[in-house]
Amino acid sequence: MRLHRFYTEEKINLNKELNLSDKDLINQIRNVFRMQKGQSVILFDGSGFDYVSEILVLEKMKMIVMSKEKKESVMPKKEITLFQALIKKDNFELIAEKCTEIGITNFVPVLCERSEKKNLNIERIEKILKEATEQSGRGNIPKIFSVLEFYDLPFGEMPILVADFGGENVKKINFPNKCGILIGPEGGFSDDERNFLKDLAMQKEGGVKIVSLGETVLRAETAAIVASGFVMN
Repeated sequence: MRLHRFYTEEKINLNKELNLSDKDLINQIRNVFRMQKGQSVILFDGSGFDYVSEILVLEKMKMIVMSKEKKESVMPKKEITLFQALIKKDNFELIAEKCTEIGITNFVPVLCERSEKKNLNIERIEKILKEATEQSGRGNIPKIFSVLEFYDLPFGEMPILVADFGGENVKKINFPNKCGILIGPEGGFSDDERNFLKDLAMQKEGGVKIVSLGETVLRAETAAIVASGFVMN
């Protein structure tokens, strides 16, 4: 039977008791999953290890566990930042969930000219990132940053791959271990944004490479997931 897996900000040490102070976590384990004293869970603290831990005490406001087994977590092999244009809330949340499973390191919401949404519930996205990390077996939770204007992106500071028509076939590219992916909004990039990106792609110091994900038109959320999969593999 697969053990439930949870993140804790508390530092975990092998063969030592841990008094958990996260009330939301205690409530989830006790009332949502209805676990009991004597059962085991997997805990991780973002250090790159999972700890199989036995529940010694489980009360309304108190939980004590003993870690009994330590094993390496699954850690992303690349450091990839997804610069995702703001799109409809549910679709952005889908991207956050699935791209966390794929291994994206950082999420940066981007305000483009054709973005229908202008803001994002960062706290809600953080919760989705944590839950997706717990479910996937990944050892570290990705970060979500504040919304950036399109022209404020770190062009020239890191290689940025732009998913758009007319680019090089994504299957033919050897991706660096540290780079960014830029995905446009539902309506695509504006003419000014697209011309700006093309100009950067022609400059060696621009750090921009335009890539094609195929001949069909992909929804923004589909493009983000497909591009992330290609870059991470």
